[in-house]
Amino acid sequence: MASVRLPLAQNERLKISFQTDATRYFDALHVFSEGHIRCMGLAILLAKNIKENCPVLIFDDPVNAIDDEHRRAIRETLFVDDFFKDKQIILAIHGEEFFNSTHQLIGKEAANESESYIFGAKDGQHHIQVNSLKRPKNYVLVARELYGTGEYRDSLMSARRGLENLCEKAWHHYGKHSDKSDKLISVSRRAPDQPWDLRSLADNLKSKFNSSKADIPNKAQIICSLSKVLGTEAKQPPWIYFNKGTHDETDLPEFDQKTVNEIVTALEQLDAALS
Repeated sequence: MASVRLPLAQNERLKISFQTDATRYFDALHVFSEGHIRCMGLAILLAKNIKENCPVLIFDDPVNAIDDEHRRAIRETLFVDDFFKDKQIILAIHGEEFFNSTHQLIGKEAANESESYIFGAKDGQHHIQVNSLKRPKNYVLVARELYGTGEYRDSLMSARRGLENLCEKAWHHYGKHSDKSDKLISVSRRAPDQPWDLRSLADNLKSKFNSSKADIPNKAQIICSLSKVLGTEAKQPPWIYFNKGTHDETDLPEFDQKTVNEIVTALEQLDAALS
C-alpha cells in the first residue's frame, strides 16, 4: 500500500492506493478481505490514540475474524512494541487461546502485574458471573506457584510449556539481533505436522547464541539459562524431568525439590532475558 484516504463525509468510501501507482485509488471494501479491513480499522484507531496521546486503550474482541498470523502481529503491536508501553490497555476477548498467548508474550513480570477476569454464566442461570483467575495463565508464573505448593509434577508440566514458548521467543530474538554471517537455527521434526523436537531446538539455540558474532542483548544470560535446563545429557536431570513431569507413568521416583527449583529458576531467568 502507498496511502489510505479516510471517508470524511456521508456515503464516502475508504480508499487505498498501491505503490505501483500511488495516484490511483481503489475502494478498500472491494480489494481487502474482512480480516484485512478489520486490521486496517484497528491500525487507524491505534494511530488516532497515539496522535491524541490518550492514556487508555479499550477494545471489545479486536481479533474477531482475523487469522492467526495477524493476531500475533496485533499482540506484538499492543504489548511488545513501544507505542503503548505507558498506556493502560483494557481488552475483552472471546478466544481463550489469544488470551493465553498474550500472557506468554508479555512475560512473567508483566503478566504478574496484569489483572484478568473471566465472565461467564453458571449452568441453569442467566446472569453473568465475574471470576478472577484462580491461577495465572503465564506458564513460568504457574510453574513457580505450583512449586510453592509442593505440586512438583504439575510444576514441571507448566515448566515444559514455558520452555516451549520461551524457545520460540529466543528464536525470534536470535533472528532479530544475530549477525548476517551467523548460522541459521536448524531443528528436527518427527513428521511435517508435528512440533519441533524441544531438546534439539533448545540445544541448537544455545549453540547458535554461543557462536554468534553479534552483540545480542542478554546473550550470556540466555546461554546460561538454556545450559541449566539442558543439563549434561537427555537421560539425566534436569532434562529428564521435563519428560517425566509431563507424561503419566506409574512408580515414578519422587522429584527432587532442589532440581525442580533450579528448573523453574532457570526459566524465570530466561523469561527475564527475553522480555
